[in-house]
Amino acid sequence: MRGRHPILLILLMLVPLVLAGCIGSDDALDENQADLPDALEAKTPDWARTLPETITGLDHVTTTEELESGYQLWVEGNIAYVAAWGAGFYTVDISDPEHPEMLAHIGEHFGHDVDLLHYEDGTTYAALAGSGDGIAIINVTDPRAPEIVSTILGQSGTTDLEGANVHNLRVVPGTHLIYNSRSVDTPGADIVDASDPANPELVQVFGDTTCHDVDF
Repeated sequence: MRGRHPILLILLMLVPLVLAGCIGSDDALDENQADLPDALEAKTPDWARTLPETITGLDHVTTTEELESGYQLWVEGNIAYVAAWGAGFYTVDISDPEHPEMLAHIGEHFGHDVDLLHYEDGTTYAALAGSGDGIAIINVTDPRAPEIVSTILGQSGTTDLEGANVHNLRVVPGTHLIYNSRSVDTPGADIVDASDPANPELVQVFGDTTCHDVDF
């Protein structure tokens, strides 16, 4: 449950494939276009077919007064992992939605965006986008005692990333790959392998397009 901007890096990656599929005669293109509505209909999931035109019954329940800020968040189970802009990072127990409980706070690292990494040994880590502070990898296996285990792409207190900026990030589902969209005036997307959360590695800088956000 977090808002995302509509410019998705993964769509940009698919553009060459789409263009390659369009090379051919005009007749073939017209035939493909005619089949497109039926193809989209066939791929529409069942839950999307039953969505109401108007969403009703939404009510504001409460506000978490303990948090200094809340910028972007990731919710999994009964825990909200909150990137809190200049206030860092929070974990919040929302099992009782009328009485959310702040569990822990890390304030020494800038928090712009957050996603989770899951490992076979049962541990869970958060990847925190830290702007000029880089990406912080935080052990959140115990959400009451989060701990930064490593950082990559930046140095705390600086914005000198040789043209990079850790703006918004996303973990590729089912993997330990983190994609960073650098945002304004910093072209390219950083791909980080966090298979070893204590020693993440930059494996590639992709493209030269300036993207504000990324999703999969």
